[in-house]
Parts: sequence; C-alpha cells; structure tokens
Amino acid sequence: MNEAAARLASAREEALVRVKTLAKERLTPLYACGPYHPWASPASFSEEILPEVGLPPSSALLTLKRLRCVPGGYTSGMPLVRHYADLLASALIRLAGKHGLPSAVVCAVPSSRRGGAERGLDRVVEEACAAAGSRFRPLGLLLRTASLEPAHFGRTLRSPEDQIFTLAPALELEPGADWVVLVDDVVSSGTTLRGACALMESYFGVRTLGLALGATPDRGERLSAEIV
Repeated sequence: MNEAAARLASAREEALVRVKTLAKERLTPLYACGPYHPWASPASFSEEILPEVGLPPSSALLTLKRLRCVPGGYTSGMPLVRHYADLLASALIRLAGKHGLPSAVVCAVPSSRRGGAERGLDRVVEEACAAAGSRFRPLGLLLRTASLEPAHFGRTLRSPEDQIFTLAPALELEPGADWVVLVDDVVSSGTTLRGACALMESYFGVRTLGLALGATPDRGERLSAEIV
C-alpha cells in the first residue's frame, strides 16, 4: 500500500469510528434550507406550489436530483437551479455569521461515481457561491470510488460503512483552508452528510458543516437537521 492509499485508509477508519461511537451532539452540526416531505407522503399532498418552478417542494427536489446539466441542454432546468441556489446562498451567509466563518470551501456530496453530465446539485452549489460572495468557493473535493445501491429518496438506509468507504478526496486542499461546507440535496438519517464530514475532517484536518436543501421529519415530525 502506497503512502496516499494508507492515508486514505486511515482517514476512513477514523471517520467510521467517530460516526459510530460519538453521540450526535458531538458530531458535525447538520443544517437545512427547509423541510422536505418525501414525495407521495401525506404531508406532500398539502404542499403549495413554488411559483418560481411550478412544482411543490417535494417534486421540485426530486426533479433537481434527476437533473443533469449538459452544456447547451440544461436551460429548462435553470429556474429550478436558481431557486435552490438562492436558498443555499442565504443559508451559507447565515451559517457564516452563526459559526464565524471567515471563508469556506463548499462541496456537493457526490451521489454516485462521477462521470457524464454535471448534476443539478453541482450547479446549485456553483450558483450559490457566486451569489453569497467571495468568501465561499465551490470545489469538487469528493468523489465516489464505487456506486451505491439505489435507495428510496429521502429514506436512505445505507450504513456508515457504505457511505464512508465509497468516498475519497478528489484533490488536495490549498494551505489555509480551515472550513469545508458539504452540501447534499436531502438529509434524512444524516448518515451521508456525517460520514462525508467525518472523512473530510480526518483526511484534511479541517472543520466542517453539513448543509442540505431539505430535511425530512422523523415519525415524531422532528426534522433531521436544524433549519438555517
């Protein structure tokens, strides 16, 4: 095993231990731009239409998740991207004030092995950083080294091992980067975001925050992340 592979293996093991042994209160804080009710759930039927995109929030996030931004062919999805980019930009600015972030790298969490067209979430992160100001810089820090089995959107049951051991840094951080904000479309159990944050902290030695566009409620209707 070469030095780079050994470093990644060690960071993965350390991240897994942290996620599985630490209480949630001691793990990376998770935030969301708003609530998300899984499509076809009772609550989703009472949602109001978002005028900017002509869809209720549950359908809008599903559509964004499936959006692929092919150069010259994503125009129809831009209202959706702009809507969520505005929400994300506002959330980033509020988080900067809440945690005293002088600057931060912002990275979309990859949902599958990279390749092909850019995802809607990737474009949302780029647009949001441009709107939020120069202290936020979009950067594709993470990649998937193996595909994950499909899971019901908003009801992810993947294990911490599945999440952490299929993630790897895509590049090195420049010196002086102290904060990384990891962005996902939906947070439900928190396994994906917390696993990604723990890996970034173990590998790079940075501080992280997890931010999702939507947070699902549990059976007691308590949201899986703090709305910011």
